[in-house]
Parts: sequence; structure tokens; C-alpha cells
Amino acid sequence: MVSSGVVRKFGLSGTELYRARLLIEKGSRAALNKFLTIYTPVVYLIARQYTLDARLQREYIRAGNVGLLVALEKANGKKGDIAFYTSLAGDIRSAIRAYIVQSHQVLRLPYLFLGMNEPEAGEAGIAVLSVTNTDRNPCPLTPGDKLTEIDGVAVNTLEDVNRMLEKLRKGDIFRITYSRANVIRNAFLNCVR
Repeated sequence: MVSSGVVRKFGLSGTELYRARLLIEKGSRAALNKFLTIYTPVVYLIARQYTLDARLQREYIRAGNVGLLVALEKANGKKGDIAFYTSLAGDIRSAIRAYIVQSHQVLRLPYLFLGMNEPEAGEAGIAVLSVTNTDRNPCPLTPGDKLTEIDGVAVNTLEDVNRMLEKLRKGDIFRITYSRANVIRNAFLNCVR
């Protein structure tokens, strides 16, 4: 229990944030490292909401750090902590989401986000990270599935998937093979774009 006279404060005050911002803008690696060290737990907690995979978490933390610096740009004086702390989580989430869209979204299926092959697991295929279903485009895949083939051709990377789908036109139907809980399944999808 914390006594009423002792309150632990997390993070930096408005003045400290503004000073850190100025030093970082001037290229101070020490100020940048100190700032990132203080706020890495926040970025980590938000990144964990998107994945529990340790490799992906490292990527998401790097992306979240960009959002952290975007939030720091809002610290512009003694009261900079109010703007910083109110936008902190949103800016981190926005940066992580932008990274996921850029690096994991299937180009012809904008509702599907794929991860990476996990060769140490001994399985072929690529992990399904997220599916954003719409009424018009229901997808049988769910996070945790492994997409293994498109029209009978093995796929192990997002590049493989995009290469297979670039041959198709908008509205073309294709067959996917995927595994869920070690059960192989087939389904049909169509290109949205």
C-alpha cells in the first residue's frame, strides 16, 4: 500500500517531455534511448494486444515506437504532458495498425492479414494474423489458421500469396487450402480488387 504522502509518477512531466523532444530533434541518441526506455512498457503492452508471437511483437514494438515519437511531437511546452498522454495510446495503435496493413495485408484481399512461416514448427504455410470480415466478403479463415495452398500451389510467404493472386482478375474465384487445429480444409475465395 502506498502512503498518502508518496505517489509514484510514471513517465515525464510536460517540461521534461518538451526538453526530450528538443534534444531528440537535435539528434541526441542518449535522449532518444532514455525516452524509449521509459515508455517501452506502454508500447509493449499495446503490441501484446495484437499478437503473442515474440517475433511479431518485436516488429510491432518497433512500429509502436514510431507512434510514441508522433505523440512526443505534441509535447510543446510545460503543459505538453496533457497532449502527449491523451494521444499516446492512440498514436501507438495507429502506428502498429499502419505497419500491419503495410507489411501483412494481402493486396487482392484487403480483409486478410498474414504473418510468416514458422519453419521450426515443421509445418508449411503462412499464419493468418487477422481477418476483417464484411457482409460482402465473408472469409472462412480465422486467426491462428495456416494458409498452405492457393489453387493447389504451396504458399509459405505473403509474397507467394500476392504472386499467386496477381494472376487473377477482380471477382475471380480461387481455392485455398488451410489447416486449423491440424485438420486440412478447403474453401473458395474471390478477388476483391
